[in-house]
Amino acid sequence: MGLIKAYYLFYYKIYRFLNAANSNDLGINDWSAAAVIEVLEIFILAIIYLQIEMKHRKPLDINVSVLVVAVLVPTLINSYFFLDENKWKRYEPEFVRFSRKKNVLINIVVLLVCLGIPALLVFTFYQDSQIDWRTINHWK
Repeated sequence: MGLIKAYYLFYYKIYRFLNAANSNDLGINDWSAAAVIEVLEIFILAIIYLQIEMKHRKPLDINVSVLVVAVLVPTLINSYFFLDENKWKRYEPEFVRFSRKKNVLINIVVLLVCLGIPALLVFTFYQDSQIDWRTINHWK
């Protein structure tokens, strides 16, 4: 399975979960699953930023334009892959035909990823809080 197909499968599983959890007919649409993936991508960017900051023991300079790009890039990627002409729906018939065993395995992996990324972000914040930043010379 290629990387793009796996990305579509991840989106499909989140999309199906949100539709199944929507008992009030709130109109869960393609944007909601894309938003979940976008938040996870932004969490990954935050983890990378904090890990680099801790490795170099120096706060990185971040301005507004960097933050805009950090949010805009995942949004554009998700819009292209998931919302532009519903490209992911080409793979839906194949995903529906997966065996029960394969579906359970994929659901477990998706759940672990969706819970693991926020957990890793919390752990990264914890690691960052353990550094005594006052003792580090920022001008070296």
